[in-house]
Order: sequence, then C-alpha cells, then structure tokens
Amino acid sequence: MLVELLKNNQMAKQFYKLILYHPHSTRFQKLSFLEKKLIDFHRFQLLLQIANAAYEKHYQAYFELFKLNENIRETMKIQNLAQFVVNSIILTGEYNINGLAYYANTTIDIIEDIKRGNLIYPSYYVMNKLLEIFFYVNKQLCEEIWEKLFEQ
Repeated sequence: MLVELLKNNQMAKQFYKLILYHPHSTRFQKLSFLEKKLIDFHRFQLLLQIANAAYEKHYQAYFELFKLNENIRETMKIQNLAQFVVNSIILTGEYNINGLAYYANTTIDIIEDIKRGNLIYPSYYVMNKLLEIFFYVNKQLCEEIWEKLFEQ
C-alpha cells in the first residue's frame, strides 16, 4: 500500500495531504501532463484507502457479529464500496442524486445504479469524483482515518 511506504516520511505525508486538499493549486499547474496524471492517480489511491477504512469502520460490528473471514470482507468491500460512498454522501444531505451526477459529469441513471448496487465497478473518472465529494462531506471522519493510516 502507498501509505505503508510513506509512514515514516513526514515530507511525503505533507505532500500527499496537500494534494488531497489542493489538487488544482498553482504549484501543480506548473507540472507536466504526465506528472499531473501521476499525482492524480496517487490522490485517487489515497482517497480510495480512506473510503475503504471508512467502510471498515462503518461495518465493523457487522463483520464481528457474523465472524466473517478476511476474504469475504474484502469481497464485500470491493462489491459495495461505490454504493457505500454514494449513500454516505446522500445521507449527509449536502448532495442529492442530481448534484452527484452533475459533479461527476455523468447521467442520473449511473448514480442511481451505483446507489442501488447494480453498478459495482463505476469508471475511474466517476469513482474519483465521488471519492472527492465523499472526502469533502465527511471531512472530519476522513481526517481521523488519514491520521490513523499514518500512525499505524
């Protein structure tokens, strides 16, 4: 995992925190296309790790109650992560399905399919936009998870 590589590197931690909060700052506008895409990919990985940790935290009691093994947990997480992200965003009340579709530059049908669990593997672009919104509307939770990822 990316975070494991960065645990003891304070400068890297600050860099990745900066790209999580300010991906379109003037510093990054000076980078080449390839460098921007590389940073965007790393940013996506970090947002995905934060969403995965939030999913684990949300369903921890469920996993313990049914004593699910690690394989089943991972399968459930992979299949339900996009749905969890969309439902978490909608539950905050800051965005509705129309707003999510507009921000992700996709149709309402795609967002509804994700919400219902019919589309478990949305495109990279759509998932990236949904993760950005998830990070924004659950900022306190995501910051707690961010700190825990680097403390471990």
